[in-house]
Amino acid sequence: MNTQSRGAATLLASLIILVLLTMIVVSSMNVSTVNFGIVGNLQTIKTMDSATQQALDTVMSQGAHFTASMPTYTFRSNSDIGTIAAPTCIDSQISSGNSASWTMAPRDNTWELTATITNTTTGAVSTIHQGTQIRQLAGVCYPE
Repeated sequence: MNTQSRGAATLLASLIILVLLTMIVVSSMNVSTVNFGIVGNLQTIKTMDSATQQALDTVMSQGAHFTASMPTYTFRSNSDIGTIAAPTCIDSQISSGNSASWTMAPRDNTWELTATITNTTTGAVSTIHQGTQIRQLAGVCYPE
């Protein structure tokens, strides 16, 4: 085999190797772009959920919200807007150690809160349901 044909074979082999390496690089760039998108979406979801949980904690820490007449509570996180609907009484039991014959016996009331937040950039919506039990006076909670 002469040197000219060896040079052509080497050139052809090196071109094939370069094409394969280029395909591998392009493929890995596409995979990393998709992974960055997934991580960005997860960060957005976690941020929305965190803001919603913080708003729920704020509402639950104020006993005045647990009445039949509580209005919708609105909150913001950066540009995201969320609402917490009026709590719903789902159960009411006479507190332990109290007599059922006493009409004013304190009650252990179970409330459900539903919070929804919307991301204004992507339009993503996250809803969280939270339950809590509060000891209250009789007549505050009327289960549905």
